[in-house]
Amino acid sequence: MATEIVNTFNASDKFQLLTNDFEGKHQRFISKEEFVEQLNDVKISSATKSISDVIKRQQDFLQNSSAKNKRIFLLSDFQKNTSVISKTDIDTSIAISCIPIASSEVNNVYIDSVWFETPVQQYETQQIIHAVVINKSNKDIENGSLKLYINDAQVSLASFNVSAGNKKDVSISFTVKVKGINKGVLKIEDYPITYDDNFYFSFNAQTIINALVINGKDTKTAGNFKSLMQNDSLFVYKENSDASIDYSVFAKTNIIVLNELNTITSGLTSNCRSL
Repeated sequence: MATEIVNTFNASDKFQLLTNDFEGKHQRFISKEEFVEQLNDVKISSATKSISDVIKRQQDFLQNSSAKNKRIFLLSDFQKNTSVISKTDIDTSIAISCIPIASSEVNNVYIDSVWFETPVQQYETQQIIHAVVINKSNKDIENGSLKLYINDAQVSLASFNVSAGNKKDVSISFTVKVKGINKGVLKIEDYPITYDDNFYFSFNAQTIINALVINGKDTKTAGNFKSLMQNDSLFVYKENSDASIDYSVFAKTNIIVLNELNTITSGLTSNCRSL
């Protein structure tokens, strides 16, 4: 439609192309031929601008021009949340033609959310990641691929099927090979909307967890925590009674369990808040 509009003008007329990306290369007058070339280079984008911002941007550009006849052709689907325009936004010396375009349904498959099956990611252990893949189209997806990259290297691959208009929980497993902070990306392939095909995340691969259990004097469950943690190589287990708390180890402790304390002293409260 933009090409059809431009073709109604003379070869000597000048044009400006403006998209929601507000790219610098579009901030100049160009010929009819250059306009068509730039138009062909426009890609689908996630950028969103209000109609008033678009009008102001183009009016500011045109107001600095010495051209006598200035016109704006505004092509949009004029969604309600972006189409609020006040009279103060309009320069009445510049003609504006608003051309509504009905939005066509665009097929899109994307990763909605990602989570680990377990709360702790441990070094040299197998982990399972879940990803919800949503199919916003009227076609079933068969044998779609979900690729997992950790620290820029592909480490796993899973396939999935998801019917039209539905979502699918896809699980993918891998083994943690790097201690500390790891950077991950889950990728799918979906055309033409590609900007939402990657889901980025990070996690801290633990080698040990320093755990401190502080037991109340009347507790009967102290042994439960000891049994839970002492035989697990992930935990370095220590315990105190609430009558003899070693505050010096707090700074090096990853998890503190207050087990059936009758009262919490101001000293314990202060040290916990300082962590």
